[in-house]
Amino acid sequence: MFYLLRGSTRVGSVPASLWGPWSVTDTPDWGDQMTLDYNFMANYWSAAVANHPEVIMPYIDTVLSLVPLARERAALPDWSPGSWVDDFGGEMSGMNCGQRGWDGWDLDAGCPKGFGGFKGVEMPAATGPFVGMAFHSDDSERYVAGLTATPLIQYYEATRDATFLQQQLAPFLRDIADFYTSYSVPSRTVEETVEEVMLPYTCANERCEGAVLALTPLWRWGSP
Repeated sequence: MFYLLRGSTRVGSVPASLWGPWSVTDTPDWGDQMTLDYNFMANYWSAAVANHPEVIMPYIDTVLSLVPLARERAALPDWSPGSWVDDFGGEMSGMNCGQRGWDGWDLDAGCPKGFGGFKGVEMPAATGPFVGMAFHSDDSERYVAGLTATPLIQYYEATRDATFLQQQLAPFLRDIADFYTSYSVPSRTVEETVEEVMLPYTCANERCEGAVLALTPLWRWGSP
């Protein structure tokens, strides 16, 4: 695994995508994307434990380069246009609120009119190195923002780089926390002591099955 990672990424270069540098066609499956809903960061989960955290840097540079646009996406006051940039214009209209059934998980159902205007960063399901590939959709996967941070956390744990922590990791984690704090909604109180906080319009990995309002528990507090 690490041999393949070393062969597909270099510090200062483009990070490893789904097919790395070994694609032998002009039309690779899934567009040779950098899929942020699992695959992209999973490439780098072995680097720090293999004592080569420097290999994570191309991933870090790519993810952090998306932050300004991700902030704009979160703050967009109306997410209802949906996700397809060719239909709705621009990379900021890429938020879903449930897909259209099992056979079309990649077809968004849009969001309610006026739903939007959040803090922090709203990340997509996939990105890429070319114009038009960044933020094409989020597939209603609101967990992606937190998942993108995992290689950055592993890099810091391996290096204890205080400058990286202060200037890059901490601000990114703050943006992620701001999004989840502003996006989450309180749900019911259980036995009068435990309250759940939920993420509305949230789907599991690429699976929504026509959900209109999927509520996913974010955390609980109070007496167990």
